Amino acid sequence: MLLRTELLWPGYIKAGINSSEEPTIVFPTIVGIEKNDETKRIYTGDEAFFHESNLNIYRPIDHGHISDWDKAQKVWDYTLNCVDPSKSIKDILLTEPPLCSISHRKKMGEIFFEYFDTLNLNLSVSGLMSLYASGLTTGLVLDIGEGVTQCLPVFDGYIEKNSIIRSDFGGEELSMFLQKLICDIGYSMTTTKSLEYVKNIKETICFCSLNPSEDQLRNDLAATYTLPDGDVLRDGYDSIEIAHERFYVAEALFNPQLCHRDNLSIIDIIWKSILSCPMENRKILSSSIVLSGGSSLFPNLVERIETEVRNNAPESARSMVKVINFKYMITHTHIYRINKMYPINLYILL
Repeated sequence: MLLRTELLWPGYIKAGINSSEEPTIVFPTIVGIEKNDETKRIYTGDEAFFHESNLNIYRPIDHGHISDWDKAQKVWDYTLNCVDPSKSIKDILLTEPPLCSISHRKKMGEIFFEYFDTLNLNLSVSGLMSLYASGLTTGLVLDIGEGVTQCLPVFDGYIEKNSIIRSDFGGEELSMFLQKLICDIGYSMTTTKSLEYVKNIKETICFCSLNPSEDQLRNDLAATYTLPDGDVLRDGYDSIEIAHERFYVAEALFNPQLCHRDNLSIIDIIWKSILSCPMENRKILSSSIVLSGGSSLFPNLVERIETEVRNNAPESARSMVKVINFKYMITHTHIYRINKMYPINLYILL
């Protein structure tokens, strides 16, 4: 039996057994340490989220890289205890970002082999796994993660490392942008807990506009999000209503300056990656663009990207542009399929 641990950089972790078609556990990648308790009790994941008012909250993974190894180890320890309490699983798959440094990989290996007594550790690039799960071995993966957006050209299963384009702009920045928009219209959304509600709003009622100019004139976009479990904000509201803000969030992927950032847009990232590849490979890349990552799930995003990439393509190649999206939670199924290629027992998706 194989344990797969998936770390969704850096917002959530997913983990499960390879024989299961659904992850055993999904939780935010946060660690909380009690502020006043002499024992400094440590909470991880959802436990830290629910006790956040009494804790100092830490995020050990920052924009795709582990910034605090001790706290990252606590996250992994919590994960393994939840998925495999008997400690019987010794084969683990762990995802990592592309171009991960040798020292970074060595440190992960050291922790899993020496602290967790792992026998076999498979470090896999999450974007490459998404491509395989789509049934392709050649294509362009646009992975819009929580803290990083990156474009990976892959030819016959091999990543063209010199053509990888990375931007430290992703779902985390979109959530903070939406948080600001909501605060600007009068709601108090400033705590760690309220940021989780903002993320849920982003995932449930926001969308990508196919024509922002037209949608800006619409008066039928109002939607209400009710806080779960009877919770209320500091200002007493138990629900939040937004309208045009619903599509402003995804629009920042195409224009990061909306968030006062000078990062490349996702269309610029795609074309910069394609144009850095050999000319003879560019057409096949533009015809096999695979989206992955939690922030690739906005309704209409596939159609918008396909339209904009096609509009920027040479006329002879426009009809070939094709964008495919594999849903966020299917990443678990990715591993379920890939396990047939690389046998493992447990996976952790970062």
